Amino acid sequence: MTTYGYRLFTVELRKGFGRRPADFADCDGSHYVDLLLKLLGRLSGTKVGKPVLRNSSSASGVQDLDEGEKLEAEGVSGELAFRVEDTLRNEWAINGSIQAGLFGDHDWALGVPGEAEDADLLNRAPVRRFRFVLVLPEKGERGVLAIETIGRSCPVALLTTWLSKASQDEVTDNADEPEDSTAPSWWKLQADQMGDEQHLNEMISAGKFGKVELVKHDVTPDRKRTKEILRLTAPSIEGGLVSEVAHVVKDWWERTRRTGDKPAVGRPSDADGAQQLAAVLVKDVQGLDFDDGWVVLEDSGGRTNRISPSRMSEVFIYPLSIDDRVSDIAFYRDVRARAVRVGLTVPVTVEWPQVSHLEPS
Repeated sequence: MTTYGYRLFTVELRKGFGRRPADFADCDGSHYVDLLLKLLGRLSGTKVGKPVLRNSSSASGVQDLDEGEKLEAEGVSGELAFRVEDTLRNEWAINGSIQAGLFGDHDWALGVPGEAEDADLLNRAPVRRFRFVLVLPEKGERGVLAIETIGRSCPVALLTTWLSKASQDEVTDNADEPEDSTAPSWWKLQADQMGDEQHLNEMISAGKFGKVELVKHDVTPDRKRTKEILRLTAPSIEGGLVSEVAHVVKDWWERTRRTGDKPAVGRPSDADGAQQLAAVLVKDVQGLDFDDGWVVLEDSGGRTNRISPSRMSEVFIYPLSIDDRVSDIAFYRDVRARAVRVGLTVPVTVEWPQVSHLEPS
């Protein structure tokens, strides 16, 4: 059983490795959307592995291996395969899809008897298609990115990092003088998870807390975890404990939430979260020092979520369908409706175009 859904992100533009958000309308004298179309075009061919962004201090030092040299030296088994397809601009929105998978994940693809031959997958990566919608403001510092999820998989980091790498390559390939200080800058997209309290409340009320697990590991002097030495499990959360555990989970989310120009307080560690849960479940937690812990929540669709401070992204996967993928139009409409509602609390203001360009011809 495969669950299809999506995740929502706010996106901001950074100049190089800078930390200050830039206006999407002021990208070297033009709007970032114009550059974005070029970058997506660069990613229309298959990319292998994880992109490495060149630091300005090392740009003239260590050089990237070209693709042929890398593949000959290391092979592709276990490497990521990535490609962008079907990109289409509509006003300030760009729709597209990502093909992503791993080389060496499978050896053979078996064909349907009488209809297709078996296929050797040597040097071929079985991939999955993830749709995305990116909507930018005509003028402003914050846009919205929606990416399809398949199960728990969501290639947001691949997309944003490859776009940054493509921007570096665009500058390098078009610079007349590599050392010229007036050469155009490269640009990076920063994506941050969007979430809403209503959805969190719906999950808590429609689902159930299956159990809470607290874990303690043996920790070496260099603070590296080794083997698990203690696990405490509360197999059933009922009555008043439900509201207390729900309060802890909401606190994790509130501390990572950005509202307007107000920055997030900062996500607590999983060890912090484990201690919060322990204080609810155990009368005396002194000396136990749990370093990890999670709440197991099963939603109304039967999907199990393991929730902790570092696992909160799984809470905000918005399900769409099981096994059968919805149409492009249904995907876009659901994404738009959810993003408009959630965007009011972030806040983020973008214009979502109509879906006529997605209608079948």
